[in-house]
Amino acid sequence: MERISIVDAKRDLSRVVNKVAFGHEPIILTSRGRPKAVLVGHEDFIRLTGGSPENIIRLGGRWEGTPEVSYQDLRSIRARVWSKLAKR
Repeated sequence: MERISIVDAKRDLSRVVNKVAFGHEPIILTSRGRPKAVLVGHEDFIRLTGGSPENIIRLGGRWEGTPEVSYQDLRSIRARVWSKLAKR
């Protein structure tokens, strides 16, 4: 799976979006060499999740190198992150 820095993705966003949308290949977005997010085309997202938020978490094990996370664990992680951001 291709990796691209967030800075490079911002500079060439149209090309990156078209690549995942029409090429049906997710791209890992990185910051300082570390994975931060995965960009996936809308059709692939719907196909993989059925459009259900609960199913998004189940994608974790589908791509090499990503751990599986339960929906409850994700909610807990999200709450901690938002809490830290609110303190800034």
